[in-house]
Formats: sequence, C-alpha cells, structure tokens
Amino acid sequence: MKRQTLIATVIGLLFILLGILGFLFQGMLPVLSTTTVHNTLYLLLGAAATTIGVWGAERMARLHNRALGTVLLLLAIIGFLQLQPLTVWLGLMLFDNSMHLILGAGVLVTAHTGYRKT
Repeated sequence: MKRQTLIATVIGLLFILLGILGFLFQGMLPVLSTTTVHNTLYLLLGAAATTIGVWGAERMARLHNRALGTVLLLLAIIGFLQLQPLTVWLGLMLFDNSMHLILGAGVLVTAHTGYRKT
C-alpha cells in the first residue's frame, strides 16, 4: 500500500471510529461531538476515505486527501470563529476544532509532499 492510500485508509478508519463513538456515547462524553449531523458526517467521510484508500489508485487518494484536508481546515476555521448557526448545527467544540486543524494540516502537508510527476 502506497503512502496516500495508506493515509486515506487510516484517516477513514479514524473517522468511522469517531462516528460510532459519537453515536454510542451521545450526550455522555463532553469531549466528543454529540450531534447526529456531525457523527453522520464522520461516518460518511470515513467510508469514502477508507474505500478510496483500499480500492483507489494513489493519484485518486492524493486528490481525496487534498480535498479532505481543505474541508477539515475550513471546519476548524468555522469552529474557531464560532460562525453561527453552523457551529451549533454541526456541534463544533474546541476539541473538534483542534482535531480538525491538526488532521487537516497533516493530511494537506502529506498530500502535497513527495509527489513526482512521471
């Protein structure tokens, strides 16, 4: 498994885990996002990333990682700026914003490095 497909797979499995935990412990863990919309988005993003990581080509995984990194950074900005009503609807909290910032930046950096056009 190459680098971009591995990253997509790992991130996808992480999002699936977060979505499941979010539904299982909805309202019990103040750290995890507790809205149904946010947990559903995690599951959908996780399924897409895992599918691309396992069955997609390296180039497709790189494109996906670039898009995902951008979306995560935008979510972090929306959360840190507390742009209403999106932050309430998505249930963005400080933990989510920090995680989106770190994962988004990490995925974007790895998607933009080590690429040689042949």
